[in-house]
Amino acid sequence: MSEGRWSDLTARVGSAVVLAAVAGVELWLGGLWFESFIAVVTGLMVWELMRMIAPERGGAAVQMALLTGFAVLLAYHLPPLYRLPVLVAPALVGAGQVTRYKGLYAVFALWIAFAGLGFIWIREVMGLDWMLWLVLVVAGIGTVLAALIMSTRVSVKVRLAWSTSAQMGLMLVECAL
Repeated sequence: MSEGRWSDLTARVGSAVVLAAVAGVELWLGGLWFESFIAVVTGLMVWELMRMIAPERGGAAVQMALLTGFAVLLAYHLPPLYRLPVLVAPALVGAGQVTRYKGLYAVFALWIAFAGLGFIWIREVMGLDWMLWLVLVVAGIGTVLAALIMSTRVSVKVRLAWSTSAQMGLMLVECAL
């Protein structure tokens, strides 16, 4: 299994296990640790978004990642009136950096930033129990959807893929319980 399209499977599974462990620890710790983790994750997501929409703008992707991560971290600590402009600014700056799909970039960058702020708010204001409940609900819905999609497929390979997705969702449900 060292050649072909599955050659990087071990590295991907290993990185997923490490990321899940780090996310679990950060979720448990809360506070500035969790806020910083979410800021890094949202920055990485915006970096990936910029690399998909404008692959030729590698330097701008790093700048938008840093700007978005900092904006998410800062927005949580600002009064509610100032949160919206702080989260909108990186999306507009990034939309000005791309040549195509400006609106698409702005919408997804805003979506990522607001999701990051929402995660921080749920964990810090509502507590660990609500955050685990959110993980439980999302994983449960994902498990049910994957199982339903799997049951409609004919190909064994496709059924196996959706079955694996459903099983991963069940593992997340177990972790949340």
